[in-house]
Amino acid sequence: MNEQLVWVPMSVIASEYKRDVETIRRWAISGLLVEVGFVVRKDLTGHWSVGVPPDIYSTFSTRATPVVVNHPANL
Repeated sequence: MNEQLVWVPMSVIASEYKRDVETIRRWAISGLLVEVGFVVRKDLTGHWSVGVPPDIYSTFSTRATPVVVNHPANL
């Protein structure tokens, strides 16, 4: 399933939902992002990435934002 996700930094989620990155980080830690259908990964350096299902990503107004190139499944 991870291959079908669009991996983006938390800043893209923050921009889309008009929240600050710290709020999105709290949503990730609390499990809220997972509950609404996202996949959350934190790499060894502490950077967060959010896997967004394509059907949800297609509704994002920030679709032109570059996605994470080295998605967490390869880490």
